[in-house]
Amino acid sequence: MRLTTAVMGAAMLMWASAAAAQKPDFSGKWAVDTEKTTAANPAQQGGGGPPGGGRFGAGPMTIKQDAATLTTERETQNGVTSTVYKLDGTETTTTTQRGEQKNKASWDGSTLMILTTRPGMDGATMTTKSVYALEGEYLVVTMTMQTPNGEMIRKTFYKKGA
Repeated sequence: MRLTTAVMGAAMLMWASAAAAQKPDFSGKWAVDTEKTTAANPAQQGGGGPPGGGRFGAGPMTIKQDAATLTTERETQNGVTSTVYKLDGTETTTTTQRGEQKNKASWDGSTLMILTTRPGMDGATMTTKSVYALEGEYLVVTMTMQTPNGEMIRKTFYKKGA
């Protein structure tokens, strides 16, 4: 009886560890929850851009994810832009209107961190860190950007099914 209890306990512990190690699937069509995003970023209201976008230009997005890659498609003023991130930490390059943008995605537990470097104004390099996390029914993207005025942090709340 003790052996059965010990084996069952070990099996449950292994199952719990495996469940905790699973990576979330961010796939789907996501729309900005403007009210929740504005409430989370009170100092950035009135920044222009699409609803809920402010200076960071967050708008509707579609995410496709498999074991190796995560692809985002965003609606912009110039049409739909698509970016592919390799989930093994390998750097990818995307060509934008401002030049080449380098992206590196890595998992930190159940959150995905994406570091992006791109040409900025006056030849400077801009670095952005975006952290993707599921919080209840929301996809929350926390973007940290270094600017000439210091560090800017913006949380964008997305709701699925838009």
